[in-house]
Amino acid sequence: MTDDELLGALHLKTLEVIRPSVEGKELNPVSDPTTIVPYYFNGVYSFDGNEWLTEMTTSGVIKEFPDWDPGKPILILVLGTSLTGRSSFTNLLLLKIALITNQDPFLVSVDLPSRDPAACAREMARHFILRVVAARKLDAAAAQSFWDAFNQDDGNPGSPDAPYAALISTLRTLAEPLEGPVVFVLHNGDDDDVWTCCLRATRSLAAYVIAETGDADNARSANDSLKSKQRVALVVANELGLDASVAYLQYRLSAGRPPGAPPVRLAPFVRDAMHALFEDNTGERKAVATRSIGWLAETLDKALRHAAMTWQPKTAAELPSPPEVITREFILTIRNDLNRPGKRKDV
Repeated sequence: MTDDELLGALHLKTLEVIRPSVEGKELNPVSDPTTIVPYYFNGVYSFDGNEWLTEMTTSGVIKEFPDWDPGKPILILVLGTSLTGRSSFTNLLLLKIALITNQDPFLVSVDLPSRDPAACAREMARHFILRVVAARKLDAAAAQSFWDAFNQDDGNPGSPDAPYAALISTLRTLAEPLEGPVVFVLHNGDDDDVWTCCLRATRSLAAYVIAETGDADNARSANDSLKSKQRVALVVANELGLDASVAYLQYRLSAGRPPGAPPVRLAPFVRDAMHALFEDNTGERKAVATRSIGWLAETLDKALRHAAMTWQPKTAAELPSPPEVITREFILTIRNDLNRPGKRKDV
C-alpha cells in the first residue's frame, strides 16, 4: 500500500495523531498554535476551584485567564510529576499571555538555587539582568549599570518578606521600556515561603510568576495561604487511569479521522490493548493505577507508527474490518522495545 492507501485503510488523515513530529517531549504551541493546541487533553488538568483560571475546553483553550495588572502579579503554581504535562501547560500559559496582552512575553526562566527565599529572589534578579543583556545584545559597558545595582544591593534585611524588592524595582527602571510583560518561570525551590517571597520581591517587575513543582504539600499550602491576599492559582497535571486513557486515545483518534470516516472508535487499537498499558514491567504484570500523559503518548505513538510499518507491505484487503490491529501483545512488544538499554526506563 502507498502511504495514502494505508492511512485510508486505517481511517486516519495522518500518523501524527497522538503526538506531533516536533523535538522535545513537551508540547509548545507558541510557534504554531493552530496545529499544536488540539493535542492538549483537558482530562489531564484540574484547576481546584481557582478564581483566576478555569478549565480547558476540549480543544485545549483555557476559558478564563487573569489580565495583566501592573503591580499585581499572579503566582500560577503548576503541580505535576515527571511527564504529566506540567511543562506543556506552562507553554500553553505563555501562549495565552501573548494572546491577551498582544505582546510576546519577556520570559525569564530561573532554576532556583535553594529553599532560601532571599537567595532565590536574588537569583531572579540576576537572571533578569542576563536576559536583558542577551535580548538587547548589550556589551559590557552598556550592562555595567545593571551589575552595579546588583552588586551594591544587600537585599534590604529590614524587609524579610520581600528581599531585593528595591533592587528589582531599580532593574525595572534601568530596563525600561520593557519588551512585553515579564514572565518568570521558576524551577526547583519547592517551598511555599520561597514562592511567596519571590512573588512579593518581583511585584514591581513581573506580570506573571509561574512555578513548576512536584511538591504537592507546598503547592497546596502556598495556594491556601495566599489566595486571600494575593492573586494565586493552582493547576494540577494529573496522571490518567484506564478509563481516562481510553478517552484520551479516542479524542486524539477522532481528531485524526478524515471526513466521512466510519465510527470505528479506537481502531487501529483493540480496546483490550489499553489494559497492557496498566501493568508493571515485572514478570507478574501487576496492575498500575495511573500513567502520565507523556508516557502514554510515547507508547501509543510508537505502537501506531510500528503498526503502520508492519501493515504497509500488505494490501488493504488483508486488514481486518474494522482495522483493529494493535492488540495487547502488540503493546507489550512496543513496551519491551522502549525499555531496551539506552531508551526510557519502563515501569
